[in-house]
Amino acid sequence: MTWTAKILRADKVKDKWNIAIEYTNGIETLKKGYTLDATLTQDQAAGMLRAKLAELESFEAATLPFPVGVTLDLTPPPADPAPVPPAPTQAELDRAEWFSNYHEMQQYNRLIEVGVMQPDDIEVTNMQTWLHDNYLPEYLEGI
Repeated sequence: MTWTAKILRADKVKDKWNIAIEYTNGIETLKKGYTLDATLTQDQAAGMLRAKLAELESFEAATLPFPVGVTLDLTPPPADPAPVPPAPTQAELDRAEWFSNYHEMQQYNRLIEVGVMQPDDIEVTNMQTWLHDNYLPEYLEGI
């Protein structure tokens, strides 16, 4: 149904107009009050009323996105979980393992300096062998 607008009342107070408008489609009626600047032209006021009529007609044509009588769950959606970082590549894992063992070897060297360990202790020689066998030239920049 087509909506129409009718001015019910217009009172000028200082530099404003207090206007009461009745909107109707012949079945439903909506009354709304506006306070407008007195410098508003008739075209501007008509444009405002046309916009409200278009809104009413659009609303009337719209369908409800859910059935009447349904209890709506208004629980806010859960927050997005923190992004999961990508799994490290094998090269990254190898590099981390090599540097972990390198730092352990540095600790062995300090213990050798103070006489707690000997350079030929099995832990020291095994670690030296492992570091030698698994070293890659790109590790040099991290040392």
